[in-house]
Amino acid sequence: HTWVHIHIIIIIIIIIIIIIIIIIIIIIIIIIIIIIIIIIIIIIIIIIIIIIIIIICIICKLLLPDTMLFSVDKMSVPVFTLSLGCRVLPGCVTVAKFDGSHCCLAAATIADKVVIHSPHHHNGLLGRVGFGSTQSTQELSTLNMSQSVTALCAGVLDPSTDKDMLVVGTATSLLAYNVDTNMELFYREVSIM
Repeated sequence: HTWVHIHIIIIIIIIIIIIIIIIIIIIIIIIIIIIIIIIIIIIIIIIIIIIIIIIICIICKLLLPDTMLFSVDKMSVPVFTLSLGCRVLPGCVTVAKFDGSHCCLAAATIADKVVIHSPHHHNGLLGRVGFGSTQSTQELSTLNMSQSVTALCAGVLDPSTDKDMLVVGTATSLLAYNVDTNMELFYREVSIM
């Protein structure tokens, strides 16, 4: 009898061990399935985010003009180019509204001149400022100086008008000029103290 009881107890222990092993295997399988499901969900979320980004890029490309889209290679491409036909002095460039409404570019050159680019202004005024004769040079006018230009700026000098005046400095003189009427406002000899 005791042998039978021992055999039954051993069989019960073996069955319990087998059941515990089966439960552990089932738990491990469930954990693996849960991990796989989590990985699949993460992959699906990443795919959805990528699809949303692609859709946003496509919508932006369709709705916004190319000039408004940010691109590193587009940042180095100029929007326009302008050839003044002469070398410009660094730091001696200004933008002004000499007629009170249209922007013009004024730049001092190494040839003791001030070049004024006025794409909206095509007339041949007489005076210090001379205008070109061809279509491309009609937009350019030159103010001849007898000395090298050291400073150039523009701004409203007369509060009763909204027209900018051009002020040109050299080593020994200061010139205030009304580009719109092509007349000197004043010219002064200066000395360095």
